[in-house]
Amino acid sequence: MKRGQVSISIIISIVLLTVIVIAFFLSKTKLDFFSEKISPEITPIHNAMKTCIEQRTIDAVNLVGLQGGYVRVPDDALKTDFLVVAYGLQNGKNTLPSLKKIEDEISNYIEITVPFCIDEEEFSDFKIEIKEVKGKVNIQESVFVSVIAPLSIQKGEKTFSLENPYEITLPVQLKKMHQRAQEIIKKQMEEKNYILLSYLTENEFEITTIAANERQWIYAITDDSEINGVYSFAFAVDTQ
Repeated sequence: MKRGQVSISIIISIVLLTVIVIAFFLSKTKLDFFSEKISPEITPIHNAMKTCIEQRTIDAVNLVGLQGGYVRVPDDALKTDFLVVAYGLQNGKNTLPSLKKIEDEISNYIEITVPFCIDEEEFSDFKIEIKEVKGKVNIQESVFVSVIAPLSIQKGEKTFSLENPYEITLPVQLKKMHQRAQEIIKKQMEEKNYILLSYLTENEFEITTIAANERQWIYAITDDSEINGVYSFAFAVDTQ
């Protein structure tokens, strides 16, 4: 190999090495930027906040399942001795809330309840301020939730902050259950006062009906879940 070719090879090698080193430090800087370093002094506060947000999310997802897609049910919901369930079919119309509406119900519940997550008596040595809470919910194969709940924490002359979002994934097939509910409502509108039992059993979920009276009843679509062992999505129908 000629001397000129060797020089070019060395230059190319140096350039490639430089690019690799720069890329490494850029990626490391990016990782450090997105990863929040938590002081041991406020780790218990962070853990308490995380646990509470996870529980509030579970509560919200359970509520929309049991109450026909709502955390706060409409005034005209079907009321029984043990359940209050929103209608998915009423006055001959499909009134089941959209997935977007259900996402909003979950995020609204989170935004209202999370500000009460911190027990001031438990952390009496700290002055803790929770800023505006924002929740974003995406219902797909699972329920994905991102919660921004910035904390400003003061202990003596020390000041800390927790600002990174809390990411939660609940393995609940809410989207598929909602689709199944839409199919049942469509079938109910076609059949009027009854649905063939065989139609309800031909799917991956367990579907049960609870009669409130002759023309009003509740459908409950149930699946195995890691949250409570089972998860149910219920809705009421009025066949009048």
